[in-house]
Amino acid sequence: MENKSRSSADHADIHRRLISITILVFSLIYAAKVASYIVGNELMQYVTYAGYGFAGLALVLMLTTIYWKLKFIPGKDRYQLLYSEDSYANAMMNKSFKNSWMVTLLLLFLVSSLINKQSSVFPDQFYLDVCVFIMLSTFSLNFIFMFRGDKEDLTERDMV
Repeated sequence: MENKSRSSADHADIHRRLISITILVFSLIYAAKVASYIVGNELMQYVTYAGYGFAGLALVLMLTTIYWKLKFIPGKDRYQLLYSEDSYANAMMNKSFKNSWMVTLLLLFLVSSLINKQSSVFPDQFYLDVCVFIMLSTFSLNFIFMFRGDKEDLTERDMV
């Protein structure tokens, strides 16, 4: 693959994909934190190492995303390409944010109505970590799923 044949808009789309993959790995860090409350002591060491591995991978992906932005998206066009309201990637990212918040709020309502604080087996931090995991993973998976589709199929309804 030769980078010179790609347009700046294509590089901006790749940048968005890198962001969503990085957020997915961040969600796996929270999944490891949630798992640490559930697994027994014999598996705790492996869950801890998995969390460290996900954190290292997230750091590498974040640095890769920053490098991609600085190297392949021209400085004079950067703001317009990454923040334009007309962008297909921005429309899909905004839709993914909305879907993620909707799922997270539903989860919060469900947890707060079903869990009795006095008799809960898990501490409050567990439920907070579950919600953050769900929010981040829902966003990134939703974006990856929607963004893999055809851009020509985008309707005006999808842009809102």
